[in-house]
Amino acid sequence: MHSLKLLSYNVLADHKGVIERYKDPLVAWKYRKEKVFSVIKKAKADVFGLQEFTADNLGQFSRAFGGDYNIIAYPESHEPYWGIINVLAVSPRITVEEQGWGKIEDNGTAMKGNNLWSTYVWARVVVGEKRLILICTHLDPTMDQKHKKKEGAALMGLLKKQFPEQYKDGIILFGDMNTDILPGRNVDVAGCGKELSKYFIDAAGHFGNKQPTHANWLGWAQSPQIDHFFVSPGLKPFLKNYSVMNSTYKRKDGKEQSPSDHFPIQLELGFP
Repeated sequence: MHSLKLLSYNVLADHKGVIERYKDPLVAWKYRKEKVFSVIKKAKADVFGLQEFTADNLGQFSRAFGGDYNIIAYPESHEPYWGIINVLAVSPRITVEEQGWGKIEDNGTAMKGNNLWSTYVWARVVVGEKRLILICTHLDPTMDQKHKKKEGAALMGLLKKQFPEQYKDGIILFGDMNTDILPGRNVDVAGCGKELSKYFIDAAGHFGNKQPTHANWLGWAQSPQIDHFFVSPGLKPFLKNYSVMNSTYKRKDGKEQSPSDHFPIQLELGFP
């Protein structure tokens, strides 16, 4: 049996919007960076899908893992204000046959003008005798459910076009998809998730995952259901485990906090 362990984590790396959003110096990246990397190292994943990363932090990631991981990063900051990128980091024990990146708006059907976050990186990998397409994305944070539905449809259209032979039985799509109900705001932006669920299995739902009680510490940490693993229906027999990591720690002021406003989520698959 060959296993594949995946971690998806929006790390909220150093960009100027963080302090402006949260008005708390202990939320600054210099305080959170060590904690974020300790979470990543503790996960022991074969593949990390990291969102809201920065190019400056790629070197630290490589050093943390001895430089062995194959790092696939979006080639430039895809939005000038945030200056962030998506990253796939693949263990050397997993063969990467092909890799790339793109924008979801390239499909031509997503709403224009508010798609700056909708980028992805991908890798074609081999696990045992199984070939898979791994896609890490960060979708548009708009609260407009109609747009989220269009975005989901656009993403599906892109996947069918780019990976016509794999989208039914070989795709694992994951990342910060900004779907479901945002904590404290009572805003349902599940349109994209509902659209993707027409074609994919939502791993959290498949395993009966419930919202953990620690989902909204200090008004800082978002619901884990903002982030998702969607897998092709043909991969259902290979799903082994899904979990949400409790990544909280004690701050200098004694309060408990997550190092990101997202919780890391994990998925494990097993193949003959």
